[in-house]
Amino acid sequence: MFAVVLLFGLAIRVMALRSSFAQQDSDRAVVYLMARHVARGDLRTFYWGQGYGGTMLQLTAGALFRLVGSSFVALQIVEIGFWLGACLLVRSIVVRACGVLVGDVAGCLFWLATPFVLALSFSDPGFYGSGLVVGLIGVRVAQSVGDRPEWQVAGAVGLCLGLALWTTPFALAFTVPAAIWVGARIRAWAPRLIGIGAAVLGAAPWLWANEHSGMASLQPQSAGRGSFASRYWHVFTQVVPAIAGYAPTSIRGWVVAGLFLFAPFVGVACALRRGNIAVGMLCLSAVLVPMLLAGSGAPIVAEAPRYATFMLPAVVGVLAWMLGRRPLIAMLMILFVASWTFASVWGTTNGLDRVAEPATGTPTAQLAAYLEHEGRTAVWADYWESYLLSAATQERVTAAAIGTRREPAYEAAAIRPAQTTVVLFAGDANDHVLGRRRDLPPYHRTRVGTFAVYVFAGRVDVPAHLH
Repeated sequence: MFAVVLLFGLAIRVMALRSSFAQQDSDRAVVYLMARHVARGDLRTFYWGQGYGGTMLQLTAGALFRLVGSSFVALQIVEIGFWLGACLLVRSIVVRACGVLVGDVAGCLFWLATPFVLALSFSDPGFYGSGLVVGLIGVRVAQSVGDRPEWQVAGAVGLCLGLALWTTPFALAFTVPAAIWVGARIRAWAPRLIGIGAAVLGAAPWLWANEHSGMASLQPQSAGRGSFASRYWHVFTQVVPAIAGYAPTSIRGWVVAGLFLFAPFVGVACALRRGNIAVGMLCLSAVLVPMLLAGSGAPIVAEAPRYATFMLPAVVGVLAWMLGRRPLIAMLMILFVASWTFASVWGTTNGLDRVAEPATGTPTAQLAAYLEHEGRTAVWADYWESYLLSAATQERVTAAAIGTRREPAYEAAAIRPAQTTVVLFAGDANDHVLGRRRDLPPYHRTRVGTFAVYVFAGRVDVPAHLH
């Protein structure tokens, strides 16, 4: 059963890579651009412009780029590989804890959980698949305490703990409980010291970067509105429903929120009562992830369902555990989830119809061709087009972002030309603002598809005038 679902999920992903379902945005394009830079020897500790978000995905994809050349397909293959690894780890953990049938059900539900999760597996914003893999390896290794030499278990869990700190704090929701469990089971100090040393080794990139940035990783992302309790609650009422594509105020959205809220707590209680530590660690991670998100200061909005993916292993694990003695119902649930996910993807993509530019989109391709023809190879652009444009042209055109500023080299290039070029979404706020300014050099505005391209007769300090 699991092998069939696994191959079915892989087939959907391969077909989707040729369709509009593979459309990327600027956040995802940054991952691609970073991987290109890795292939040239430009190694970064964190995602561009941030003090967090380890670059395990970019480093892996960059190594592949060195061998086969850079392309979005090569990056997406690496991304799928990480998510496939996470799926196999979920299954392995649950098989060890609850048996083959339960593990198969958990793996199947994780692999085809929702259309959003399927899309995220080849449109990863940087550290979600890799974070899940690191965290789940920590849990899986912790299961082997007593079966393997203590120094091996302690060293492996310690390494995962350090790598989790570097990759994403959400991975710590898995590795910290695993490390505590292993530490409690291992009494000798020698293995514990090995574990501590391995943790320092895994966290070395994080430690090095923060030594040189004044501990930037510990700075809150923003003020964060509301109390900790209200933000924790909003993770379930705002973020979680969107992982299934439902509005937070819809009945279906509330059902999904209730499932993600109660399943981990019920799982922890049942795991403690039955002595199933592995399931307990998985479920505890889904309790800790909303705490980490609530305390981070990050916006808790329906547009960020990616955070809920770190809770998914616990939810599918508990569902599979509950259905372990009801194989027929389990099979029907897998069939329903697989059918719903496939039908949603099929409907969204006009039958997985092949498109010309699946990753970057035809409008961006047309814009790129125009800019290259006009010799405008260093420009400013609205954030949600900037890095996508740079990626679409393999950096033959570099677009510095207006708004969230990530790559100083792009900004330096955009400032350099005697005539500043600005690319905006036609009709959007920045287009209206720039069109009304009378204190800027004369300009020529050209409409290119859905974009407005401004070419000024002199240099313009774009960030000072637009946001």
